[in-house]
Amino acid sequence: MKIDRTLTPERLLPAIEAMWQVSGGKILSIDATLDRSAGAPVHTVAGRYRPRGWTAPSAASTPSRAIPAIPPGPAASPGR
Repeated sequence: MKIDRTLTPERLLPAIEAMWQVSGGKILSIDATLDRSAGAPVHTVAGRYRPRGWTAPSAASTPSRAIPAIPPGPAASPGR
């Protein structure tokens, strides 16, 4: 690796601005076409971002599945 000690933030700015222009359009495209209920997009299949099993919402976090209430236990006695 060669470190360019003459490189300045000002010299990097055009490349950074171009990167944000390109990536912004891609992010908006992913956001517009992604089914959020399937999970977070982590890889591509046929050029489209897709979720994997580990990013999908768990059954416990799915709003349609109610989590049963846990009844309160006996009160702890002060001596314990």
